[in-house]
Amino acid sequence: MRRWIASRHRGREPAARAPARRSAGRRQSGEQGLQSDERRRSGARRRQTGEQGRQSAGWRRRSGGRARRKEALGLARLGVMMGALALGAAAAAPAATWVGIRYGFHDPSGELFEGSGDLEDGNLAGAQLAFDLAPCAQVEIAGELVSEELRFEEGIFAGIATAGEAELEDLVLYLTGRFDVFCLPLFPLRGYIGGGMNVQYADLSVTPSEGTSGELEEAIEEATGKRTRVGWHLVGGVRFAPASWPLAAFVEGRISDPFAADLPHFRSVYGGLCLRF
Repeated sequence: MRRWIASRHRGREPAARAPARRSAGRRQSGEQGLQSDERRRSGARRRQTGEQGRQSAGWRRRSGGRARRKEALGLARLGVMMGALALGAAAAAPAATWVGIRYGFHDPSGELFEGSGDLEDGNLAGAQLAFDLAPCAQVEIAGELVSEELRFEEGIFAGIATAGEAELEDLVLYLTGRFDVFCLPLFPLRGYIGGGMNVQYADLSVTPSEGTSGELEEAIEEATGKRTRVGWHLVGGVRFAPASWPLAAFVEGRISDPFAADLPHFRSVYGGLCLRF
């Protein structure tokens, strides 16, 4: 009987211990779950910290880039402001303006039409407006009027020869830059050279000495009339301009040639007076 009870008791003992083991297993599983959650949270915190670090580094890089761009932009603005101030100072600097007249002589060469021959030496008259750009540089706008007449014995128009008279009215506008090449220290005399472009507004008329046929008249009309031509010129001269005087005098020589061949080339010498404002 005792042996039977003992065997029954031993058989019940594992059954009694099973809930304890299950409870311990659940506690262990819970602890492992907590540890796993903790590891996940720790990993998430590390990832978040790393992401924040990367964001901070990126922000620092962007901030540094923005700062460099700002600095470059500021330097560029400063350069523009300094350039504008320099230009403004140059524009505000007092510069003399000269207004004057000129008169002289010219020697034209080149035919106005086939068989016309060269024009004779003549006179020129004009006026000029000049601006001092620097102590040794000046720009000038000038206008001159030339009026010439000539007689021809055998002018050719469309293959037809005829004699007669021609008249040329030529208004020339000159744009010239001049630069001083020497000045006398104790005497207000300056030598200069320069050059530029010119435009000729010419009007040529021809009057035959004999009657004309219809074909010759048409040929003369085609060869004459108004002509507008562009050319170039070179100048050189001396100027007498005392600093205490509002008046200056000059003598100048010029070579001027049109790009077209149907107007004469001029070699001119003239002098003039200028009033300073």
